[in-house]
Amino acid sequence: MAESFVVYMEVNGRDKKTFGRKALLVGGAIAVAMLLAVALSGNDEGSGLAQKMAAMKHANAHRVKNMEKVYSRREILLKTIHEAVASLPVKAQADCARKDTYLTIQEKFQSLKANLTSEKDERVKLDDETKKDKDDAYQQWIESESAFRSAQSTRSSAVSAAEYAKGQLEKYTSALKEAEENFLKNNAPVKAEKENLAAQQQMITNIVGLIQSMTTSAAKGTSNDVRLKQVEDSVAKLEKDSLSLPAPARAQLQRLQKATTSLSDVTAATIADSLAILNEMSMEISSRIEAIDAQMAGSQEEISNNKAKKEEWMVKLVELSDTADRAKAEENSADLHRQQLGGQYEVKKSTYDDQASSLQTDLQQYDNEISAVGSVVQFVDNLVAACSA
Repeated sequence: MAESFVVYMEVNGRDKKTFGRKALLVGGAIAVAMLLAVALSGNDEGSGLAQKMAAMKHANAHRVKNMEKVYSRREILLKTIHEAVASLPVKAQADCARKDTYLTIQEKFQSLKANLTSEKDERVKLDDETKKDKDDAYQQWIESESAFRSAQSTRSSAVSAAEYAKGQLEKYTSALKEAEENFLKNNAPVKAEKENLAAQQQMITNIVGLIQSMTTSAAKGTSNDVRLKQVEDSVAKLEKDSLSLPAPARAQLQRLQKATTSLSDVTAATIADSLAILNEMSMEISSRIEAIDAQMAGSQEEISNNKAKKEEWMVKLVELSDTADRAKAEENSADLHRQQLGGQYEVKKSTYDDQASSLQTDLQQYDNEISAVGSVVQFVDNLVAACSA
């Protein structure tokens, strides 16, 4: 019969990170080995990791829930093992009458070792997955930051373009107003001047006709007194309106006045001199009329151009303002998106940092547990082997 012994169960005090350790106090050298194995693996919260992993539920709730189930199953398993340990011999001598008990204990400890190994792998996997989640979130956030900066630049350019269009519209609106005011201010005087010049040119044409007819009368020997009087009266009328004549034409009018005094003696020379002066006066008046027409046409063209530019920039301002509004909306959307992704990254980074801070401690604890349980498995394997020989 195997030597009898008593198994005591004790729950130690809790620290700030883990719940109390359960310990088996077993007499004898082998019982001490049992005590080490069960003490290392028998934490009432799954080696203290369940509590740590529960803190990361916001990122890995489903996985944590599964791990808690594993730890819960392990606690049930350890309870069974604690009961089974009472049947082990104190010394390394097999009581083959208890072989079935040894086999049960062997199965339980092998299962515990497998569970610990699986849980260690899960712990490493948790670190890998939370790191990947963090890295992926960081990449998404950086890309969203880049998109936001691009949208910000696009919005700035669009606003600048709209502001430029607004300035151009104001420029051509002002230019159009000024051109229209100048046209109204200058149109009436130059129009009256043109009409007066046209009347004077007509008088010159009439004088030319009278002088030419005097040549015909002289050839026939008839009197030119009446025609001469008409010429003098027309020249006097031109003199009366001389202020409206171009300056060169006024000088020529003085020459014409002298020339008409000699027309009483109708000769080819006097006629030719008078006609030449009248022709020069007519040309000066025509030049002035052309200048007035060009001035009025230029004013009209300036008005038309400014009006066309004003309408062009009105359309552009609307289009560019719409573009700026869309760019602003896209910037706001990109800003909101990057803030959301930035928040997600911070959460996942915090999750990773929280679990990574205890990774090496957790893995060392698993290694200690697996090593201790392995020693017990080896001891039980030897008992089973002895009873199978």
